[in-house]
Amino acid sequence: MTKVHLSKSDLPKIIANIEANGGDASELRAILEDTPKTNHPEEMSDDEVVNYNRSISTIQEGDGLVCSMCNESSPRLTSGTCDQCFRSWSLSCKAAIVKMRRKDGSSNHG
Repeated sequence: MTKVHLSKSDLPKIIANIEANGGDASELRAILEDTPKTNHPEEMSDDEVVNYNRSISTIQEGDGLVCSMCNESSPRLTSGTCDQCFRSWSLSCKAAIVKMRRKDGSSNHG
């Protein structure tokens, strides 16, 4: 699988081009809609944090997959974890960032 990195400003142009030529850009449109308006976790909702982390993670699908955190079987793993463990991990990262920035007085925009 090849990963392509696009800026948020590129996506609307690509979507418009695909749709103008009669193509289906629904997957790109979904990515654009899931992209948070900010990259500061403390300004994002829990779902936005989880969706953002999922969008930059490796997804595995298939039979016989086992979560590396809870050791339960799962039909899909995100970064080696089931959906529940991935969500817990993502939100713990958000909480740690918020706590760290409050502790050291860092601006959340720097």
